[in-house]
Amino acid sequence: MPVERFDAAHGYPHRDTLDWDGHVVEKHWMPLESFGNALDNAILDVKMNYQRYFDEFQARRSER
Repeated sequence: MPVERFDAAHGYPHRDTLDWDGHVVEKHWMPLESFGNALDNAILDVKMNYQRYFDEFQARRSER
């Protein structure tokens, strides 16, 4: 189940924080940069922050 989703919908790179049903609870717009740089930064972001993203996702479940 995705916890965070990186994409370039709407024409700009961004990260979506998802709830347990896969709905977006928050959009995090990324600085305007090339899509290649946005992808590299997204990979680095996940490597550095995966545990925090997962913990926050788990906390959102207990709020249900």
